[in-house]
Amino acid sequence: MGGVRLSPQVLWHLGPEEPALPEGDVHVWRASLHLPQDERESLYRVLDPAERERVARLPSLSTRDRTMAARAILRMILSRYLGVDPTALKFSYNPSGKPELAAPYVSSGLCFNLSHSHGVAVYAVARRRAVGIDLERVREGVLIERIARRFFSPREIVALEGMPEAARRRAFFTCWTRKEAYVKARGIGLFPSFRRFTVSLAPGEPARLVDVEGDAQEPLRWTFREFVPAPGYVASLAVEGRGFRVRYWDWSGGRT
Repeated sequence: MGGVRLSPQVLWHLGPEEPALPEGDVHVWRASLHLPQDERESLYRVLDPAERERVARLPSLSTRDRTMAARAILRMILSRYLGVDPTALKFSYNPSGKPELAAPYVSSGLCFNLSHSHGVAVYAVARRRAVGIDLERVREGVLIERIARRFFSPREIVALEGMPEAARRRAFFTCWTRKEAYVKARGIGLFPSFRRFTVSLAPGEPARLVDVEGDAQEPLRWTFREFVPAPGYVASLAVEGRGFRVRYWDWSGGRT
């Protein structure tokens, strides 16, 4: 995937072995989860017993393989920033299940988030600022109007249903990724809160948090970015604060 321009704003480069991460930067990584058997076996050994147990409970072999790879690559990416073996990392989880670095790595200030869908994974890494990331493959067979009426805010539903049919499906997935990125950055549960805030979704409209129920100042705390990790996908990044630079890295599992 390296070096391919997918949009005017995003140019991907091969990720560095020892990435510098000043507090004014946010790093986005992407990785393919379609891996040869020997690489999958190598990644499996990176996970701790609890992670292996969680993966083993997933319903299908393909889901287990991709989840395992996504989680192991997260460990390997974070280990580059910390300069430690990926198997040494320890995680804790907030009440909504969001992973965070545990002692002795809390003092690093690293904040991170990950998402994967249909064989592609994306990761966000920052220092001392909350980040959330999400991606979806734009696909047929999803009942977008029914899902939107259940989970989107009234304002988003009106905007979506007022669009030409040709634009509606991509706008739905764009909206969904922005909403997920935001709640993941906040570290709160997904569905109970989805209807309580509004994001932009119209084609050509900048990615942003428009409104949060009961908190007029909340949209000022967050910056959104939209990017394309692979053809046929949409992805969104939510970052606490403003005035940062985003850099886009390709993961290469061959360099470990």
